[in-house]
Amino acid sequence: MTIKQGDLAMIRGSELHPENNGSFVTVMGPAGFSHLGSPVWFHTPAKGGHVLARECVLFPIRDPGDDATDETLTWLPVPHKEHA
Repeated sequence: MTIKQGDLAMIRGSELHPENNGSFVTVMGPAGFSHLGSPVWFHTPAKGGHVLARECVLFPIRDPGDDATDETLTWLPVPHKEHA
């Protein structure tokens, strides 16, 4: 599982509720499994209430840790300060 209870997450790729794509939510806890067998989570959207979402559309936003690499550097050069 990629999502944990308490995570701040963004919804991406929701075909069932495309209006929620790009929304930021707080993951409240597990709610079981969908009819397809994928995990489903309760979350609280910014507008309030509790909603369900499949785990595959929830992308956590959290500190990646000290050993994380910036993927941007794989396609852009390392930035340098310009001297005036």
